[in-house]
Amino acid sequence: MKYKHVIFDNRDDYFVTALSDVKKVPDVQIYRYELDGRAKILRYMYQVQRRVLRNTKLEKLLHKCWHPTLFRNNSRSSKPICFVISAKYHHFVQNGYLSYLRRHYSNCKIVLFYRDTIAHQKRAIPDLDIQSLKNNCDLILTANRFDAEQYGMVKFDSFCSNVPVDDAPDYPLSDVMFVGLAKDRLDTLHKAYKLFTEAGLKCDFYITGVPAEKRLPNTDIVYADRPMSYREMLYRTKNSRCLLEVTQGGSDGYTSRFFEALCYNKLLITDNKRVSETKFYNPEFIQLYSSPDEIDTSFIKDDSRVNYNYQDEYSPIRMLELIERELAQL
Repeated sequence: MKYKHVIFDNRDDYFVTALSDVKKVPDVQIYRYELDGRAKILRYMYQVQRRVLRNTKLEKLLHKCWHPTLFRNNSRSSKPICFVISAKYHHFVQNGYLSYLRRHYSNCKIVLFYRDTIAHQKRAIPDLDIQSLKNNCDLILTANRFDAEQYGMVKFDSFCSNVPVDDAPDYPLSDVMFVGLAKDRLDTLHKAYKLFTEAGLKCDFYITGVPAEKRLPNTDIVYADRPMSYREMLYRTKNSRCLLEVTQGGSDGYTSRFFEALCYNKLLITDNKRVSETKFYNPEFIQLYSSPDEIDTSFIKDDSRVNYNYQDEYSPIRMLELIERELAQL
């Protein structure tokens, strides 16, 4: 590769696992959080300052004091650096850190990537200024096709690393599995659950973000207060016959459920019609639906036939290759 890639991503175990492939690649450095590798007391002081002063003028001023410590170049490579930054680090733009990187690392490139929709990001950051982002970055990637078209960003297909997962001795643990935030899809999830259970199928549904008054009584659904660990979720994924995908409104990118189905050769029931555009689409393995009433539950009876012949096409290494191709055209 032409660049040394420094990736700032989320410390959540999902993102750590999803990036597993690039740990094997020379000249790639992964930062799970600001001050990764620094003394705990420094990290604690930084986090307290951010929590207390978040989105204030004083935070912007004091943040500059931290700029020299947020990243430490631990490579002797002579290659120029490409900073690949998750949208989680939007404060890097607000607090002038990207400008600092440009001043201190000659010929560096700055790439921002969005896994979620811009609409979702704007709910979290109401004053999000796309033009300001473009002015501060060499390249912006989005996993959402509509955002790519509307904002002039480069479309990428997110990423997932194919990590080993044990088989359960009493496989399968469930016939159909869903794990995730309720968001705007709770009604669909409840209808699907009723459909599956009435067909005699064993469901493993783990839903977070559901108020008590909206929970179905007398069911096996786990309404949780916190997300399931990603390692546990992968274990349940590997040991379920089928994965249920219910996309959130406004999203048309490939999700982790799709990638996990490919990695572990799982049946997939999804309302994301875009998967039919991929070379992996096979109606014997993937069932598309628009409403739960359209789901054919007999599809789940036999999962022994599934084989996508997946060869790491959505590895994070592919994202780095895309970035290098796009930067070469600038």
